[in-house]
Amino acid sequence: MSSLSTRAATAAFLVLTACTSEGDDDAAPPPPAPETLFEALPAASPNTLRGVWQTTQTASNGTVELRLRFMDRYVIGAAKCVVTGSDTGVIAGGSIGLDTAALDAATGTLTIGSLGFEKQEGNVKCQGGLPANTYDFTIVDNTLTLTVGGAQLNAAFTKIGD
Repeated sequence: MSSLSTRAATAAFLVLTACTSEGDDDAAPPPPAPETLFEALPAASPNTLRGVWQTTQTASNGTVELRLRFMDRYVIGAAKCVVTGSDTGVIAGGSIGLDTAALDAATGTLTIGSLGFEKQEGNVKCQGGLPANTYDFTIVDNTLTLTVGGAQLNAAFTKIGD
């Protein structure tokens, strides 16, 4: 009988330990939905990576507005595609883990996994992203420049909110 009591006590301890560790406070809260990047944003604080950055590309058939939010543990990306002659857009987005010690700095390094997203509504296909890599970044006058191995990305980003 003593052996059975010991096994029951051990089993109870293991269950309690498992339940306790699952509720660990170190788990990151999920990132916000990508669509929130196109809602009203708090004012932009200068000279920090943390916040929302935007670049816009215009072509003959429409405009693509790409936004990135750098925050604790995540980068969230979203693209809004508006076809010429239309007043509504298609929004595609996603998020990926972010590794940086310089979130509140004007220069530093960040590492992300592959951030890619797309969405099609009718005959409008909207897509965007940022390849997996380790990037060096520099912020000057609310303009973010990302480089990889000394090569600058084609688009500069402007900070539009926090």
